[in-house]
Amino acid sequence: MSLTATTGHTSPMLQACMGFAFSGISFFLLLFPLRPPTYEKDAEMANLGGRVASCISNAIANKWRYRHSDVKKGSWVEFAGNKWDDFTLRRAKELVRLFVKLLPASGFTIFVSARFETLYLPYLLKLKATEFILSDGMYSGMRLIILGAMLLSQFALLPLLKFAGIKGKFHIWFLIGNLFGVLAFFYLATAFSMIETDEYDPSEGYIRIFNAREDNVSLQPIDSYFSNLNFSVGPKKAIMVQYQITQVRLVKMRVIFPKTTMPIYFSVRERECTGYVIVDPPNVIRIRGYLPLREGPPGTNTFMNPRIYVFHASNLLKNVSVSITDSTTEKKVSSFDIFRGDTYVFQLLNGTYDVRASYVPQPFVITVRPGGVYGLFIYSSKSNHKIALDRPVPENSTPAIQCLGFLLFYGAGLTLGYVTLRAITYLNAPRGLYATSFGYLSLMEQSAKWFMVIGYKTWHLHVTPITIFSYAFMTMASFLFSIFIFLKYRDTYEW
Repeated sequence: MSLTATTGHTSPMLQACMGFAFSGISFFLLLFPLRPPTYEKDAEMANLGGRVASCISNAIANKWRYRHSDVKKGSWVEFAGNKWDDFTLRRAKELVRLFVKLLPASGFTIFVSARFETLYLPYLLKLKATEFILSDGMYSGMRLIILGAMLLSQFALLPLLKFAGIKGKFHIWFLIGNLFGVLAFFYLATAFSMIETDEYDPSEGYIRIFNAREDNVSLQPIDSYFSNLNFSVGPKKAIMVQYQITQVRLVKMRVIFPKTTMPIYFSVRERECTGYVIVDPPNVIRIRGYLPLREGPPGTNTFMNPRIYVFHASNLLKNVSVSITDSTTEKKVSSFDIFRGDTYVFQLLNGTYDVRASYVPQPFVITVRPGGVYGLFIYSSKSNHKIALDRPVPENSTPAIQCLGFLLFYGAGLTLGYVTLRAITYLNAPRGLYATSFGYLSLMEQSAKWFMVIGYKTWHLHVTPITIFSYAFMTMASFLFSIFIFLKYRDTYEW
């Protein structure tokens, strides 16, 4: 219910009221009509969790102590000794049995633990939003599609499974949900690989050079040992060059203008993009800091809002006042002062805007779209002051409908896989140890999250199609292992 309440164009106050209402209704149902049966506490149930934990720890210690002896037990839990009563020993055996049964599902928890805000987000941010599939950190329309897939799985797919004679066989339901999770991963990785992305390699540095002049400018390396790359930049054009580096380097190059030549040092830093502007009279000016292509300063990283950076590159103007007006509503949306050599970064909503700067005779019209990064340069030519535009990151062009298959697989995987896994845990949890059983399931999920965190710190610093393919193959290997275990110990998993 809360999923539906927070979806669409409802006001924050209405969302809050609906959230409180739905939470109150759920709490009332839990306390009264759906209240689980209770039982009187007796001596057997008192501190059962602590007793079972102590029993298991004693059994492990005694098992290790008598590892070289000929003492035989029906179960290793019985090594706990005679200090524990039969009730505690039975509960300990049931709990250990449940823990072992849930182990084949550990790979599936990678699919469960992967969130839209982390693993899936880089792909979703490359999609072109529609009126239905909107984005505000997470796509609102996608929530409805996932909810529809979950309902479809519950009221259409599950009845088909029951009709096929798989009624109540939770391990089969879980395997089908696990399969949907694997398909969701592979679909996402394949769709992501079809989108052209500009991801930064951690061992590469980038230079982007914008030519604000009216003629071509050529660049030649002076240090041929470091690089032999020659290139030229056309008028009002830009070029991005990458270099294999492991630390900050200065690349000495010869900048060739039509009537003069000058040596310039270009700074390169790994995983960053350094920006330069070629202006007239002949000069090369570095943009302060690094270009905000992947991430901007705090407050400029709303996912679907285009990012704009303005650089004051004029040697003739000290201070310039800039105002930005919505071309449709003629409402001023932003205004600021920028000094010579400074950069100002901000974000705008999707639309067309008029950019006006003091000393620039005509307004500059710019159209921004989600996913794009735009650079505006205020510079001076021989005749007057001007504004130029650079698009280092193009706006999204892949239709959002491409993710439909992933969302359907994702919703079905949650219903048949994750919900079934929790149902298995509940139905097989020893009486009085429900919290411990679900705590173990949560531990498996948290372990998968830590596994992914280690991945971010080691073999992938950001998410690429190769990253998702890797997790997909891991999940598929776990799925095949689960099938082997379920078939080998079929009687054990006949719940």
